[in-house]
Amino acid sequence: MGLRGRFPACVIAAVWALLATLSPAEPGVSGESGPRLVCHRDEFDFGEVDNATLIRHTFVLRNEGTGDLVVRGIRSSCGCAAATSTKPIAGPGEEIGVEVVLDLRGRTGPQFKTVTVETNDRSRPYRMFYIKGKAVAELALVPAMVNLGELSPRTNAVRSVMLDSRRPGLRIVGVSCDSSLVEAVPWRSDDPRGVGLDVELVPPVPLGVLKCNVSVMTDHPSMRHPLLLPVMGYVSADISVIPRELLFRATDTGPVRRGVLVRGNRNKAFSVVSVSPPGTNVSVKVTAIGSGQYRVDLMNLDPAGFDGFDVVIRTDSDSEPEFRVPIRIVQ
Repeated sequence: MGLRGRFPACVIAAVWALLATLSPAEPGVSGESGPRLVCHRDEFDFGEVDNATLIRHTFVLRNEGTGDLVVRGIRSSCGCAAATSTKPIAGPGEEIGVEVVLDLRGRTGPQFKTVTVETNDRSRPYRMFYIKGKAVAELALVPAMVNLGELSPRTNAVRSVMLDSRRPGLRIVGVSCDSSLVEAVPWRSDDPRGVGLDVELVPPVPLGVLKCNVSVMTDHPSMRHPLLLPVMGYVSADISVIPRELLFRATDTGPVRRGVLVRGNRNKAFSVVSVSPPGTNVSVKVTAIGSGQYRVDLMNLDPAGFDGFDVVIRTDSDSEPEFRVPIRIVQ
């Protein structure tokens, strides 16, 4: 007896429908119609090249779907990499090129950039492509920047910088700095370290941010412009007082109390040896409140009577022996 004799026709129809949904799709064809982006090589390694080079590479995108593949957008991870498509639409079986130009000028060391392509491929609308390699400078200063960190105004800071060149026998023929606070001194020709220079701080240096550039010229035959070496740092006092001035409102009357914090900024021991108040009727109390910190309390201050006067705080520090904290009335 056949299937039709054993089972009703509706059951047989349902079984065939189920088997049809479970049958495998044809190779290379997705379950839905439409475009399908295929790229067999999504990474390009350009190796080790000179950092004056423009890297050019084209990624090939093939449409193996049944509808038109449309490029909706392209973006790169860095402004140094420009990416464009050779055409906006690829029909079934056609290809689109994504041309990438990577500008290595001014860049050194390992490079890794990404390019993201957005298409109308519904199964994978975003595809990422990668460019990597190493940029090597014909001439470079190592390190490329000198960071002196936090400094004392009287610190004699020195940092050494080496000239790294792929051409042997080069010499430094001139150095200059756009700040009188920093001096650059080339190494002697017989220096066992090779070719380079020392960057030296010229004390005393004013408080605040230190920022300048050292220009270095060599006898490289194709060198038209100097190598620039940024130098930066922050200069702070060994000891600081907080606040830097005592402010009072014009409406403040009667004796008041104020405090001044004297704080060491480095691991150098010091002591507050004396405090001269603005008047004989002002009492002073000095209290050590921790390692390298003192609190100076001033009692019986009359704001109106001491406008324009100073509180003088003296320490046993060679670098910061005296501080003057002015008293001012503000409206």
